[in-house]
Amino acid sequence: MSALFDWLVAGAPGAKTSEDVVERVALGLRSEGVPLDRCHVFVTTLHPTVLGRQFRWTRDEPVRTLLLTQEIQESDAFAKSPLMRVTGAREEVHRALEGPLAPDDYGVLHDSKAEGFTAYLCAPLEFLGGETHAATFVTRA
Repeated sequence: MSALFDWLVAGAPGAKTSEDVVERVALGLRSEGVPLDRCHVFVTTLHPTVLGRQFRWTRDEPVRTLLLTQEIQESDAFAKSPLMRVTGAREEVHRALEGPLAPDDYGVLHDSKAEGFTAYLCAPLEFLGGETHAATFVTRA
C-alpha cells in the first residue's frame, strides 16, 4: 500500500479530476488485497446551491458523481446517516453486517445488508484546511 499512500501524499499526480482520485484509491486498495466492493467519498463545497458532492465507486462500474442539495441535506435519511457522526465528531462508524442489526441502526446499514454486503466502514477524511469530509468502504467478503 506504500505506492498508493505515496501517490496520495504527493498530491495524486496525474489525476485530473476527483473521480480519478477516487477510482485510483479504490483500485489501489483492491490491488493490495482489500476486498473492496463499494467506496463513496463525501466532500462538502462552498457553492451556494451545491452543498457537497458524493463520488460513488462500485466495482466494475465507472465513478458517478452526485450533488448534495439543500433538499437532500434537510432530509430525515441524511440526518440519520453515519455522515453526521463522522464529520461532526470525527469518529468512524464500523459495522459487521452479517449478524442482526438493531432496528434503529443507520438506514444505510440495513440497506447495505439487504444488498448482500457483509461489512461497512464510514471514516472521517480530515483535509489540510481543517475540514472533515467522509468516505465509506463496503465489502461482500
